[in-house]
Amino acid sequence: MRLRNDEVEQKYYPDTTMTLDPHMTIKELLEHHPISIKVFIKRKMLCVGCPTESYHTLEDVAKIYGVALGTLMESLQEAIQTTMHGSTSVKFTERS
Repeated sequence: MRLRNDEVEQKYYPDTTMTLDPHMTIKELLEHHPISIKVFIKRKMLCVGCPTESYHTLEDVAKIYGVALGTLMESLQEAIQTTMHGSTSVKFTERS
C-alpha cells in the first residue's frame, strides 16, 4: 500500500502547529512529535509504551521522575526543533 504525499507528511513529519504545553499528555506529544521518544529514552524515563501515557501529562512526568519541568520542556523542544530543521539523525554506538 502506497501513501499519498499528504499522508506521508502527516505520519512522518512533526506537527509544526502544535506547541508544547505542560498539561498535554505523553500520548498527545508522541503522536504529534514521535522524535520526542528519544528524549524519554535518553533520560531513562519509562513513558514510551507505558499504560499511563494516555493521561499522564508532561508536568506529571517531571514530578514523578524528579526532573525540573523547564529542563524537560527544553529537551523536548530541542528535539522537535532539530527535526523541523532537517537533522533527525540518532546516533547509536555498538558495544564490543
